Amino acid sequence: MGVKKPQLKEGESATFLMNPHWDEMLIFADIKVPTSQDFYKIIDKEEQLYKRIQKPNVLKFKTEISRRLMEKKKPWWPHKRKLSLSVNVGGPKNYIELKDLDNYLKTIFDSIKGIVIEDDHQITQVTIVKEENQFVSGFSIAIRLNTLPGETYYEDLDSEYWEEQREWKVSQGGLCCIEAY
Repeated sequence: MGVKKPQLKEGESATFLMNPHWDEMLIFADIKVPTSQDFYKIIDKEEQLYKRIQKPNVLKFKTEISRRLMEKKKPWWPHKRKLSLSVNVGGPKNYIELKDLDNYLKTIFDSIKGIVIEDDHQITQVTIVKEENQFVSGFSIAIRLNTLPGETYYEDLDSEYWEEQREWKVSQGGLCCIEAY
C-alpha cells in the first residue's frame, strides 16, 4: 500500500500560514542536489599545477536553480543582511544515505549566491536535515533575516498565534513569503 502524493486540481488553490520566524521559504521539488566535491586534473607535475574541474551534474544543477529563481525573482533579492538558514534535503533512501551534509550545503549555497543572497559569508547560522522521501527529490530553504538593533519581529516560536504574528510582521515592513520553484 503506497501513499498518494497530494495534488491540486485545475483551478484549486491552497493557503499556507508561514511560521513568522522565517522571512522566506524557497521550495524546489523534483530535483536532486548533487554534491560539490570538485576534483583536480594535473596540468604540470613539476610545477605542481592543477586545474579545478567541476562535476557536470553540479554545473547543470546550478544552471537549473538559477533559471528557476530568475523566473520568480523577488524585488528584495539579493539579501544583503546577515541571515540564518534552515535547509531540508529529501530524496530516495539510496540517494540520501550516501551523501554528506556539508557537500549538499556547498552546492545549494553556490546555487543561490548572487541571486537570493549576495554571498554565503552572510550566513551566520544554518541547520540542515536530510530526510528519506520515496516520492520526491528536492530541497527547501527557510531564510530568516537577522534582526538589527532595535528590531523585534519574533515572539515565542512555539506560539499558537502564528497568523497574527505574520500579519504584524508584514505590517512592520517584514517579509513573509513562500514560493515553489
